[in-house]
Amino acid sequence: MKLRELIVRPTKFFKRKLSLKESLAWFAASDLVFSGLYVATRSFAKEIGIFESFLAIYMFAWAMYIITGGLITLAAISLRAKSTKKIFMVFAYSCTTFLLFGWIPYVSILALIWALSTTFIGISEVEHMSYERSSLAVSIGIFISVLVFLASLTY
Repeated sequence: MKLRELIVRPTKFFKRKLSLKESLAWFAASDLVFSGLYVATRSFAKEIGIFESFLAIYMFAWAMYIITGGLITLAAISLRAKSTKKIFMVFAYSCTTFLLFGWIPYVSILALIWALSTTFIGISEVEHMSYERSSLAVSIGIFISVLVFLASLTY
């Protein structure tokens, strides 16, 4: 029921009292599903090893959550947000939509757009910010995260 509400009515979902612990459990469970389905549907896992591929994808998702969540949090704080815990919670919940549908080719693009949309809707709701400010915070955080990722590929 919560997942349906997160996907269909994110504004209503983020108005309820949510906990960071529960959101991280959601993220961990969604990441397990994503990693398993991603490895099962890709052929590279046979070359590297199924368990190694699964573990690499699982850990990469956590690393991206921490880095991107941190950058979005810093951007939101610079735009007058008050709680880092709430922003990490919102980002964990928002990532679940991508993690559950992101392993499907082409659908992953829509899932990513929806995850970013629920992120700025959630930040707007829990921090009582305008959609413009929260979308700016998400955009800045994602932009810097992509730059860091691209820069890491050059070394």
